[in-house]
Amino acid sequence: MRRANASRTVLACCLAALLAALLAAGCSDQGTAPLLDGDGGGSASISYAADIQPLWDAACLGCHGQNGNGGLDLRGGVSRGNMVGVPSRGYAQQRVAAGNADASVLYLKLTGASGTGAIMPVGGSLDQAEIDKVRAWIDEGALDN
Repeated sequence: MRRANASRTVLACCLAALLAALLAAGCSDQGTAPLLDGDGGGSASISYAADIQPLWDAACLGCHGQNGNGGLDLRGGVSRGNMVGVPSRGYAQQRVAAGNADASVLYLKLTGASGTGAIMPVGGSLDQAEIDKVRAWIDEGALDN
């Protein structure tokens, strides 16, 4: 009888150790960052604060500051919230459709796409590299980073 109880105790200890080892092994992968469309690396290459807001500050605030044209205020601290997921006045699309620059009125206006009125900023003062940054930011999910 004692031998049976000892065998059960040893078996219970072995099962507990095995279960603990399996749980520990199963938890070793804490997951990986999700891939974002277009960058393949799981992280954004464009920073809104460092790369995008300075574009608005330099080229857009003359018309799109407080009480801006078209109701668009691009001042720091409020600009992203006034664009991402927000319907654009006079257009069926959003101002910025996170993850899809081609469906974003902002990007279409920066590129002078037909059907979006005058190119922005007036006179087209953003160069192609700056427009490409805006596109990348939108396609990476229009993150607030």
